[in-house]
Amino acid sequence: METVQVILILASPADAPWGEAIVRALERWGLAAEVRIASAHKTPDHLLQMLARYEADGQPRVYITVAGRSNALSGLVDAQ
Repeated sequence: METVQVILILASPADAPWGEAIVRALERWGLAAEVRIASAHKTPDHLLQMLARYEADGQPRVYITVAGRSNALSGLVDAQ
């Protein structure tokens, strides 16, 4: 069985409380998450480069996005 990598992307450090709650829930299911911060508005190039690096290795993964004020982050991650 392949291990699925969980990538939790927060739009900003202000979203950390939500991210911490998600990490705790994942841990209860025996899953670990790599937490990253990238804004679709402020750092779109950084976000797109990060996604390209993840996708290049072909490992199965799930992206979870958290954006407090706008959901552009989820749409951009999904589009890539």
